[in-house]
Amino acid sequence: MEIVRYAALGMGTGALYAMVSAGLVTVYRGSGIVNFAQGAFVMVGGYVDYEFSTRAGLSFWPAMILTVLVTALLGAAVQLIVLSPMRNSSPLTRVVATLGLLITLQAAAALHYGHEVRSVPSYLPTRSVDILPGVPVGLNVVIIFFVGLAVTVILWAVYRFTSFGRLTSAVAENQRATAALGRSPEMIAVVNWMIGAGLAGLAGVLIAPITFLEPNQLALLVVPAIAAALVGNFASFPLAFVGALAIGAGESLTTRYVSNPGWSQSLAFLIIIAFVLIRGRGLPLRSFVLDRLAAVGNGRIRIVPAVLAYAALMWLLGSALPVRWILPTTVTVVAMIFCLSVMVVTGYGGQLSLAQYVIGGVAALVTARLGGGSQHWPFLVAVLIGILAAIAAGALMGIPALRTRGITLAIVTLGLAVVLFSLILNNSSYNGGTGGILVDSPSLFGWNIDPLLHQQRYAMIAVTALFLTALAVVNVRRGAAGRKLLAVRSNERAATALGISVYGVKMYAFMLAAAVAGLAGILFAFMQASVL
Repeated sequence: MEIVRYAALGMGTGALYAMVSAGLVTVYRGSGIVNFAQGAFVMVGGYVDYEFSTRAGLSFWPAMILTVLVTALLGAAVQLIVLSPMRNSSPLTRVVATLGLLITLQAAAALHYGHEVRSVPSYLPTRSVDILPGVPVGLNVVIIFFVGLAVTVILWAVYRFTSFGRLTSAVAENQRATAALGRSPEMIAVVNWMIGAGLAGLAGVLIAPITFLEPNQLALLVVPAIAAALVGNFASFPLAFVGALAIGAGESLTTRYVSNPGWSQSLAFLIIIAFVLIRGRGLPLRSFVLDRLAAVGNGRIRIVPAVLAYAALMWLLGSALPVRWILPTTVTVVAMIFCLSVMVVTGYGGQLSLAQYVIGGVAALVTARLGGGSQHWPFLVAVLIGILAAIAAGALMGIPALRTRGITLAIVTLGLAVVLFSLILNNSSYNGGTGGILVDSPSLFGWNIDPLLHQQRYAMIAVTALFLTALAVVNVRRGAAGRKLLAVRSNERAATALGISVYGVKMYAFMLAAAVAGLAGILFAFMQASVL
């Protein structure tokens, strides 16, 4: 009966995932957007409830109602201020906007509250009750499960049997036709965003006493919620609820019976990824939205301006910039290399990957273990091996692109990134634990570039790496490989008719982008004496 008990405990968490997932489904049905900021709304709900209940001293019901209202108004503001002006933009552009919103809200919470973990008293009774003979669980888990079930049933009934639900479905099919009937698609989208954000706020109120308050942890709740919504194809509330329960139960059982760290966060999502790959189709997009792609440059290199810019940067780093500016400048340069990675896989290849930073982390980890600890390999050799490891990770990320595309691919790459982070990067067996991995002082051909002793030298190496990588990427654009990438990006069927291997081109884009991300990750990690 222990298995039943742990599965039941996980279903309480799954019910919370279901509420967040239901919010994702409502937003998608009402506006055609996969809201990657849904986890940030959960975080906002948790902190707003903390302000009302702990600091202002309000009781449960007033604090909860005000929290849901605040998050619902935040959802309306996002639709009206951020997304409404982008109504004719491509799905890719609007997905990027929600990612920017996620980062903005997360950063704002970190600036205001810091990364200190805050405990919140539970509103719900925590005494044990027997749901089956010999299967005790907390009463709060039972209540959360039935709240999630009630939310699912209500939403299913509203969107299936009411005029608002029918209008939402009509808007999802054709916004212009709905507007021609005298209905405001904008208002329908606002209401759906309010419902979705309000559900996230409610989940934040209920989950804060369980997981505690911390910006990063709460924002990551979007990952299992997206996985559950994907089970329902971002349309079915009951299927999303079942998927969320399965994820919650799987996490609980894995935590109990699997000792290796990271599997509790990874196993359920691996199952969802397998489901998506077997199904092999993407999310349906609204018919009125044209997936317009951003313009791509011609790849011509202006030698004189490029050389002058490189020389100016090297002079600034070598003699003009104050020492306190060197490290921030280096971080900016490394971030630009990461952007080049995104430009290759998304700009040239048309494949949306949300795993580039994790791929860079894989390269950094491999390089650190070879260039420090007990190995002490030469820095340049360790870097090359680390980039090869990044290319292998990029190939792994590229496999789903052979069966999915667009927003669905972005979701799958996000899930794979979480899996890699949980199983490898966040595993103390590999990352050196809290102290990290001590690395040797990096040097190139006998020239010491230790960033602690020679910040300027290390910054110059980063700038040189940026310019060389940019030249390589531009050269790809001008060559045959670049033309194949753009052909696949524009029309896969037409590219196949011309004899281009779509699968091969996609894998090339992911692997090349991974190599660039790996270089950026290594440069970023080796700014410190130990790689964490």
